Amino acid sequence: MIYDVPRIARHITGLNIDQKLATTELSLIDDIRTGHGIGTTSKERNLYSFATKYVHFHKPDAYPLFDNLVKELLPAINKAIAFSRSRFTQKQLLNYPTYKETIDALMRFLDVATWGYKRFDEGLWVIARYKKEHVFDRTRTAQTVFNQLRQTIGEIGEQ
Repeated sequence: MIYDVPRIARHITGLNIDQKLATTELSLIDDIRTGHGIGTTSKERNLYSFATKYVHFHKPDAYPLFDNLVKELLPAINKAIAFSRSRFTQKQLLNYPTYKETIDALMRFLDVATWGYKRFDEGLWVIARYKKEHVFDRTRTAQTVFNQLRQTIGEIGEQ
């Protein structure tokens, strides 16, 4: 949550983000997430999640939303269905180009690229909230996990 709205507004206004939004520069996330001076005297808050949401609402087809629950879920999904050729860690997903590439790879793998980032994010978020109880039981096959992902995300998007 942002407690100093005027300060983040001045920070974003000072960045002159229009050109970077127009060309979908992923570095815009880093520009917004740091350099704002919000936090304690010794440590500035990293506003990564806020920055992804801010640019997403400006250009929803270009910038996927970041969420800590989804960050925790993605490596488990990759372990279950191997949608990405490379293994990645939760820490690596804090790099926005890596995060975007990972989300895009999963959307292609599930054949849901036309759904858009918002719909896909909503589905992943719901799955992440209940993953311990419903999704990644080690006895399930990769095909079962794949089918459950598509079904759950599809149902959420239809609501």
